Amino acid sequence: MSGGIFGLASRHEDWLAQRRVVLTNNIANANTPGFKARDIAAFDDRDTGLRLSATDPRHMRDMAGAGAIFEVDGGASGEALHSGNTVDLDQELMRANEVTRSHAVTTAITKSFHRLFMMTTKV
Repeated sequence: MSGGIFGLASRHEDWLAQRRVVLTNNIANANTPGFKARDIAAFDDRDTGLRLSATDPRHMRDMAGAGAIFEVDGGASGEALHSGNTVDLDQELMRANEVTRSHAVTTAITKSFHRLFMMTTKV
């Protein structure tokens, strides 16, 4: 089980790193005429090997399809400016902040499982 958790955390960190690259590219091109902002499909949409099961008929069904890893969505931001640019700096900075927070949470969870794993092997 621990290998699965560490593997999932590693894939999530890879996804976060790729998303950070895409978002910083958007920010860097905020003044480029005609530039279209992009984002990466949500990590939840990935095939993580973990599936939720509906144990009650009232549960929602899993509707997410498994896309290609690090698939980039075009047109992530709102309306185009007069120059044709679709980068909204406020939105891009909020997304970058989400990446930073997600990295902190993933790291904290990984550290907790690592400590737990190390405690069980000390005996």
